[in-house]
Amino acid sequence: MAAEAPPVRLRQITENDQEGVLKLLREGFPRRSASYWDSAWAKLVNLKKPEGLSQLGYVIDVGGELEGVILVIAAQSLAGLGSKKRANLSSWYVRPKYRSFATMLLSRACKDKDVTFLNVSAAEHTYSICEALGFVRYSEGQIAAMPVLSKRHAGLHLKPFTGEATGLTEMERQVLRDHQAFGCICLVGTENGAAQPLIFVKRQIKGAIPAAQLIYCRSIDQFLRYAKPVGSYLARRGMFFVILDSSGPIDGLKGKYYAGKSPKYYKGPEPPRQGDLAYTEIALFGI
Repeated sequence: MAAEAPPVRLRQITENDQEGVLKLLREGFPRRSASYWDSAWAKLVNLKKPEGLSQLGYVIDVGGELEGVILVIAAQSLAGLGSKKRANLSSWYVRPKYRSFATMLLSRACKDKDVTFLNVSAAEHTYSICEALGFVRYSEGQIAAMPVLSKRHAGLHLKPFTGEATGLTEMERQVLRDHQAFGCICLVGTENGAAQPLIFVKRQIKGAIPAAQLIYCRSIDQFLRYAKPVGSYLARRGMFFVILDSSGPIDGLKGKYYAGKSPKYYKGPEPPRQGDLAYTEIALFGI
């Protein structure tokens, strides 16, 4: 008589799942080193998360053996008063034998209708799955810009964030502190006593050209106003290009628009805006 197949469970990840989750991530994303995933796990575990959201993500558990994983990076929304919740779905992988459960795993991870879920690194072959589950594309492509060539505005000042800054809300200061700890480039622009937070992460274009990707600003208009000093600051550190999400070319920004490059999706009550990738895998993990 054949042995009964073990039950398949979709459940939340716990810290005790570290070994099994890291094994799946290394298997599913072999281009990333083991140390990369060790660091990603540590950042995810230590991130302060809102109550009522999955603390780490979900797994497919088959008789105690983990066969699939999706990480959830949860945070408060930075829009409005910051009272709403949002989460970034990341690093979705299911072993071939259990691929029939892959869509169920994704669906379980984004079940909460009060949360806005982001997918900021969807692989092309998953676009149709995301859209079938109700995800909407909010950014169509990316611009590789050279902000150092932008128009200069008088009276602007830019400096690295050092832990405190006047003219910012306490939430913004905390966002800057958190992202500085993630390894991001955190800057503060000032004009007539008003301050602007600007966050970037180091990237490479085509695996070789140093660049920075925009992680957070209050608005794209504010980024454009500070584009010249930001470009000069980054250029002195060998980064002449800035990557930012967009659905088309942006007036006043020198660069090339790539339609269909790294589109961004969301599902939930609060549509995200371009220029806000705070507390996503791009900021934490450098994906």
